[in-house]
Amino acid sequence: MFNKIKISLLIAILSKRLGLHLGQQDVYVNVAGGLKISEPAADLAAAAAIISSFHEKPLPQKTCLFGELGLGGEVRPVSFFDKRLREAENMGFKKVICPNNPHPTHSSLHITSLTTVHKLSSLLKDE
Repeated sequence: MFNKIKISLLIAILSKRLGLHLGQQDVYVNVAGGLKISEPAADLAAAAAIISSFHEKPLPQKTCLFGELGLGGEVRPVSFFDKRLREAENMGFKKVICPNNPHPTHSSLHITSLTTVHKLSSLLKDE
């Protein structure tokens, strides 16, 4: 479960920066297992799920997303970047969409770096 204030903030960012008319939609975010999420790195994944649902287009399979969203629509770096990439690789993900951090080459991961939520939206439309 996401904090209601955090979801409201993500909805406001997506509405303002992408022009999505989410104020007229019911938006529900659920996390499997009933976990409570307070990690800022989950912002990008939640935003991608909302964008995906709004456009009725599923997210790419075996794709991991992490990053924090700022009020200006920027995708911010998060802590433990390399550790997150290793864990995604260990869990069988093939693609990672993440902030624009310098990252080591991971042979089995296709890494897409983002700087803005606009690029996330464009990427999801093209998939």
